[in-house]
Amino acid sequence: MGNPNFPPNLDIKPSSSSDDTQTTFGTCAQVDSIRTYGIAGRVWEAAYVMQRYISNDDQYIFEPTFLGSDNWTDNLRILELGSGTGIIAAEFARLLSGTEWCRNRDGSP
Repeated sequence: MGNPNFPPNLDIKPSSSSDDTQTTFGTCAQVDSIRTYGIAGRVWEAAYVMQRYISNDDQYIFEPTFLGSDNWTDNLRILELGSGTGIIAAEFARLLSGTEWCRNRDGSP
């Protein structure tokens, strides 16, 4: 059985967001990641929607809003399972900068 991230005839392309100027998850970064990690290297459209949802982006209206308050980081515990490229964890890190947080990556203590 082959690697499930590289099925036969894999032909996926990078996704793009309305802000494709970002270097970490942008088109060029995804091309390299797809080449290295296969399916796991692509940022899927659902990740962009989730990123906008948790950031309370004014360009979009979500109902219900994500936790709905300005002080939503007070006493908050988040478990991000990390089943993708890391774009959601990066968004939480950006939103929580300046607060105490911890991370654990594959096999790291």
